[in-house]
Amino acid sequence: MPSPTDADIRISVVISTYNRPADLRNALESLSIQSLMPFEVLVVDDSDGTVAEDVVEPLREVIRERGSRLEYVRNTRKKGLTVARNLGVDRSGGDVVLFIDDDVVLDKDYVGHIADVYSSHPGAVGVQGFHGGDFSPSFTGRLGNAIDRAFMIWFYSKDSCKVMPSFYPTYPHVVTRVIPCQWFSGCNMSYRREVFVEERFDETLRRYCPGGEDLDFSYRVWKRHPGSLFLAPEAKLEHRYTPSSRPPKRNFVLMQAVYRRYFAFKNMDPTFRHNLAYSWSAIGKMATSLIRNMKAQAAGRLNEPCLLELKYSLEGWALCHRHRRAIRAGHLEFLDEYLEY
Repeated sequence: MPSPTDADIRISVVISTYNRPADLRNALESLSIQSLMPFEVLVVDDSDGTVAEDVVEPLREVIRERGSRLEYVRNTRKKGLTVARNLGVDRSGGDVVLFIDDDVVLDKDYVGHIADVYSSHPGAVGVQGFHGGDFSPSFTGRLGNAIDRAFMIWFYSKDSCKVMPSFYPTYPHVVTRVIPCQWFSGCNMSYRREVFVEERFDETLRRYCPGGEDLDFSYRVWKRHPGSLFLAPEAKLEHRYTPSSRPPKRNFVLMQAVYRRYFAFKNMDPTFRHNLAYSWSAIGKMATSLIRNMKAQAAGRLNEPCLLELKYSLEGWALCHRHRRAIRAGHLEFLDEYLEY
């Protein structure tokens, strides 16, 4: 794929939003002060009512004066993050499509650093920035990270952004250079437009998609184009992880269990090694929930969220086992029977 210079790269920014107007305003304001302005910004709205549109309208002129444009797009199809992202791709016109969450705030040079990596790495098909995650350097934080690593659950590692045989990823807590990646974090990820001729976000998923719709999409791209995804350490952002508009805890855990099983079936070879790693990581998730609860009891306090998480994790495991064939075939409609709205 060609690699134009910074000045020639037209970057379309797509923000999918759902009932978080204050966060959306912060995200748009951080885009309005970029040292290199994107070609356009599209807000794809799944919100109830006009809360997002009310945020967009006052900022249209601000962004226009910086040489870009801001477009509001109402999602009139079924609600869902993957649907909204595909709609944003279809409505955008840039050479590169950059997705950011509505609870993200970008450093003022973020877009410029993304463009730099496309220019300096001619084979780049995708580039993401760096948000640092929530790694804690304390003894407790490092111990928890080591336990997660042993169970092949998501863990932090220097200069590492890979996918394990369990289909859990690693993410860097320290990045010393532009590094190759096997997956992208959905809070900020960009791809050349040509990618979307080959791959689309999976609209089988319902609404909010815990379990890794970003991991699923980016890993499919990486398998088609090995060595083509990069992380730009200077493209910094703050991901605020705003809890509003996320599903209830039980829904989240059940959806995460089913979607992870579905993604693993899609993306991983059905070998003994992968099946063993996946099962080991599922045991690890439940074990770490139990450990957190035991620590809370030892400290003399009832930690109800941990008890519930363990209960929901067991329920999710049983659900995946009961509907294994349907999940393998991509028929996830059964999940609606178990979710509470």
